[in-house]
Amino acid sequence: MNSTNFYRQLLEGILLQAILAVASIVFRKARAFLGRSYPLARPVGIVVLALIFVGTNVFILWRSIPHPLLLFCISVFIFGWVVFAEFEAFWRLGLIGTDRTIAKGIDYRKSLNLCKDSLEFLGIGANKLVNEQKAFRDAINRCHRPDHSIRFLLCPPDHEELIRIARQAGRPETEYQEKVKSSLRELCELKNKHGRNIEVKFYKKLPLFRLMFINDTFCLASHYILGEGEGSQLPQLHLWRKPPGRRDIESLYSPLRRYYDQLWQEAEPWNFETYL
Repeated sequence: MNSTNFYRQLLEGILLQAILAVASIVFRKARAFLGRSYPLARPVGIVVLALIFVGTNVFILWRSIPHPLLLFCISVFIFGWVVFAEFEAFWRLGLIGTDRTIAKGIDYRKSLNLCKDSLEFLGIGANKLVNEQKAFRDAINRCHRPDHSIRFLLCPPDHEELIRIARQAGRPETEYQEKVKSSLRELCELKNKHGRNIEVKFYKKLPLFRLMFINDTFCLASHYILGEGEGSQLPQLHLWRKPPGRRDIESLYSPLRRYYDQLWQEAEPWNFETYL
């Protein structure tokens, strides 16, 4: 290859990276406007940039442009800058991960394994946690503190909604009530026989979310579709209490924490005798 062709091809490669850089800058500048006016345009923009990223590097290889590794590293840096900015927007809110389904993400056993210091739960009956018996008992043992209770905010077994939900799901009318009672028996045994510092309260109205606060820093949040499946098919959010360098009230963890605490204050304490 003569020097003229070398420099011409190298210039082609630089121009291709410049196109990617300009497209990235335009996208970054337009993010706020796209988010307000055309929310779906942002993921589309990422896809377009990804196609430009792939296209430029394939063209560089096809044309045998000099220094392909250097040009590839430049394109990775440019595209990575945009991708990082998109992720960082979620991290600033404390949203550090998601599961398309609980079953394929941080499922019930994995969530219990994460519990090292504290555990607080809001749900129907905590039956799916209790059914992971070894993981559940191990988590309770690790989180036991004389001065800090392990808290469960559950549905009372005689709540009329449990019968309605069972009917809607095509299950025996008392099935969900019995599941809640089964969880309560396990919690009662852990408290009375094993001396674990556990508190249980019953809410009056079924909650909108299933919440699990782990180690007072991490929250798993999912919603309920009552009467449709057993719940592990639903998506789940991973929320961190305090994003790096930011105040904890700037995280989505904070309003869910307040929601839980408000329900806890309004709920009725269980005496570890009724319903057993």
